[in-house]
Amino acid sequence: MNIGLVNLGCANNIIDSESVLGMLECSGQTIVTDPSEADAIIVNTCGLMQTNHADSLNNVVSLTGYPAKLIVIGCFKHDEIASLKALVPGVDLWVPSSDYASLHEQINNLFPKGTLELCKFNQFHRVLSTPKYRAYLQVSSSCLHKLIDEKDKYVHDVRPLDEVLFEANELVAHGVKEVMLVGTSLFLNTNSNKFQPLLDGLSKINGLESIRLPELNPLKIDKSLICYVARNPKVASSFMFDLTLNEYTSLADEDKKIVLAKLHNLINLIRYKIPDATIQARIQVSNPHKLSQKEFLKRLSALRILKFDHLHIEENSEPLSEEELKVSKERFKQIMNLHRKIAYRLNKLRIGQTFRGVVNSYDKKSDYFGLYSDWNTDETSGLVTFKSDHVLRQGQVVTVKITNAYINGLHGEHIKLC
Repeated sequence: MNIGLVNLGCANNIIDSESVLGMLECSGQTIVTDPSEADAIIVNTCGLMQTNHADSLNNVVSLTGYPAKLIVIGCFKHDEIASLKALVPGVDLWVPSSDYASLHEQINNLFPKGTLELCKFNQFHRVLSTPKYRAYLQVSSSCLHKLIDEKDKYVHDVRPLDEVLFEANELVAHGVKEVMLVGTSLFLNTNSNKFQPLLDGLSKINGLESIRLPELNPLKIDKSLICYVARNPKVASSFMFDLTLNEYTSLADEDKKIVLAKLHNLINLIRYKIPDATIQARIQVSNPHKLSQKEFLKRLSALRILKFDHLHIEENSEPLSEEELKVSKERFKQIMNLHRKIAYRLNKLRIGQTFRGVVNSYDKKSDYFGLYSDWNTDETSGLVTFKSDHVLRQGQVVTVKITNAYINGLHGEHIKLC
């Protein structure tokens, strides 16, 4: 049977989608990318009832026009399904993540008996959607937004330490060199005393080169964790501050000043303890009717103070008037112009540093290789290119010395095979 899979969610959803792909692979189904060729389309999404996920809901609506059975799975609650059915009547099946144990049976039942016999959903049987040398690794199964909205209800979603280490060993046995931990904020909130033992256990796995912590809550980072990252070469010295969450955006003015001071002190401490650390942030270009020009200028001033290496900007998905759209675009331009200046000054300080990372590309025209390192923490946060006299393959670990800096990239020379 031809089955399509669409992922519209976060890293947790990506992991679940990889398990769905494993479920389909196990039962011999054909994966298709063209919805018109599919007998069934599975959409994995999150937070459909939240206003800032309107785009995901619209994507689901757009798939109702195909003859395929439409199945929506992901991060929503049982008591939201009635409302979702009213919003999107063309969906054949809604399955929240809490019901994944019976996902195969529910999909099988959409078709005549014996037509489809899917394998059971298995979190350890994943078909990776990432490059073969890196993979996501869940330490808890709840997303950061869920944690903030419903604080203490998800303690049971933290995975046992031995289970996480077992999966990490399985991933490394299949060629993975780097794991990106998902669910660290929930883990720290409920099991903070076990976080460093978790990192110790992962660090002892032979063949695992790097452990990435891509979603740490900056207000939960303490000096002991910074010192731990500083002394453990396997833990990537990169920090992501997600400032789009209600935890920050809904603060009163005086509280925002306090948080800004804390963030500034934290960044100074990180740069002191880990001079080569990479610090990035995710912010949002807010709807003009929600953020005055005065408040916007305060945020610009905060960016000048905090000086992030990389900046990820999320545009508000709410519908805007023509005038609001014009203001939003102008604000985006001002933010990016400021960030480019900051990034270029910070990048020039990288000249002379050595980066250890993984070869992730080769451009025949320029004869340059691409490096995936602690600095360029994902594909959107800058390029590191380098020259080498060796024949290198994707996934190979190398050391590169940085010789040139640009606004959105670095260039270097290959100095060592690892």
